[in-house]
Amino acid sequence: MKKLIIIAFILHSLTPFAQLDDQTQHKVDSLRVLIQSAKHDSSKISIRKNLSKILRRSNYNLEIQNQKKIIEIATNGIKHQDLSRYYRNELANAYMNLGVTYKMKGVSDSSIHVYMKSEQHFLKLNDTLNLMRVYGNSGNAYLNLNRLEKAVEYYEKCLKKADQLDNKRAIGYTYIGLGVVYKEQGDFNSAIINYYEALEIVDELGDSSAIGSVTTNIALIHKLMGNYSEAINKYKYTIKLYKQIGKNGGLASAYNNLGNVYENQFKIDSALYFYKLSLEIREKLNDVKGIAGCYSNMSNAFGQKKEFDKSVSYLKKSLEIREGIKDYKGTSIALNNLASIYVKQKEYAKPKEYAKYFSML
Repeated sequence: MKKLIIIAFILHSLTPFAQLDDQTQHKVDSLRVLIQSAKHDSSKISIRKNLSKILRRSNYNLEIQNQKKIIEIATNGIKHQDLSRYYRNELANAYMNLGVTYKMKGVSDSSIHVYMKSEQHFLKLNDTLNLMRVYGNSGNAYLNLNRLEKAVEYYEKCLKKADQLDNKRAIGYTYIGLGVVYKEQGDFNSAIINYYEALEIVDELGDSSAIGSVTTNIALIHKLMGNYSEAINKYKYTIKLYKQIGKNGGLASAYNNLGNVYENQFKIDSALYFYKLSLEIREKLNDVKGIAGCYSNMSNAFGQKKEFDKSVSYLKKSLEIREGIKDYKGTSIALNNLASIYVKQKEYAKPKEYAKYFSML
């Protein structure tokens, strides 16, 4: 299972697109009234920044419109020589926030375009901290687009600025980003080196959650290299750590990852044991997509034991969930796996029963 660590350079966290509830809509409407009555552009920007705090948690599209309005106001404001630095700073930050919103919306190519505009203004302001953030965000966006050489370029730029600022957390997360890129390139030795650089820093910072995440990525590299005993040791360490800090989502993933390793070793009973532990936690968390993933893994494991009835049963459970949450990619994979099982059983007519699912793909 491919798992990337989220690299935290972005200024704000955003949630997926959602309709505004009545209370939120009232706040938004009130701020819009204030914007209309504001006499000065600086006041309009200030109000829109407050509006952004609401929209970035509730509606990507409205937040994009809001940041574009700030960009428009700040662009005109730069013409005023006495306030040009203030407006340039607001303009640079608005471009960066717009890039973050595009990225969280899944439009990484658009985010890169506005990050570059943000960079131009932060360079003129000689703002090392925000240049570091822009470079880190750009590295993330290029990684999402699988433009790995550009991702390395911008992570290295970010690392240079972080070194200048002695920003340990940013340095650690940048090494994580580089490790992910090298892993995607198949350069496992470079990936391990960068992950251990990151691990040393996050350990120094006492960031238990990051320690667990980096150790998980190190375990994954060992698994990909066939070093199963080392991968198992690392996953067991993360299980102990996540239990200590009460990070149940991480614990569920660690159990699942450990199950994957045992399945790769054809130790199917051990794999199923850890898949079931993962499933129990995901059910308590109401992690619907994670539950579907556990069912898929258990189906694969039972398939390896040639217990095809159980394999089909769990795969059908996974398929039902994925249809319900409109997980098109997961549905497609589940259908292919189901067809594969029926072919092995020489039940060639069975796949026709699932024709209805193809209408959603």
